[in-house]
Amino acid sequence: IQQNVTKGIELLTRAAKNDYQISQTYIGYFYYFGIYIPQDINKGIHYFLKSAKGFNGQKVSFIVGNIYLKGQYVPRDVDKAIHYYKESSCFNNQYAKNNLGMIYKKGFGKPKSVANSIVYFQEAIQQKNDPVAMYNLAHAYFYNEDLNIDFQTIINLLVNSYYNNFAYSILLLLLVLIKKN
Repeated sequence: IQQNVTKGIELLTRAAKNDYQISQTYIGYFYYFGIYIPQDINKGIHYFLKSAKGFNGQKVSFIVGNIYLKGQYVPRDVDKAIHYYKESSCFNNQYAKNNLGMIYKKGFGKPKSVANSIVYFQEAIQQKNDPVAMYNLAHAYFYNEDLNIDFQTIINLLVNSYYNNFAYSILLLLLVLIKKN
């Protein structure tokens, strides 16, 4: 079969306009990144948002959350990022949970809440055994001494994170071991 990108885009666009969510996701990618068609950020986000309302919502909501958090081609809007990350988090997306944890840990223009960040990191660990969440949780424990977390808990998190292929954990582990001694 001969490839016909123009016809493919036409059919995907027609399906997307008829609320076929996978087509909305693909057309959103194509417009957002300028793949096969001229880049149009607004159309890309439009199709992402339409797609996010359906079964594909977990992944697309996460992407839209990233777009708003980074201010990537749109004005940065942390409230919108939180909204879309929470939508994605409802589907147990550990990456969304990690990003929510980081927003609450660092603030990003919003009030910081280490307690909220810990909740999201713990959920990502419980649901997906996420090594990045293990690192982030250990980091939150280590640098917030008022939480009174013992060193062994922090060490266990970092060792598990490292064994799950998150190499940066070893650096924080070394700092923890130096401070412990």
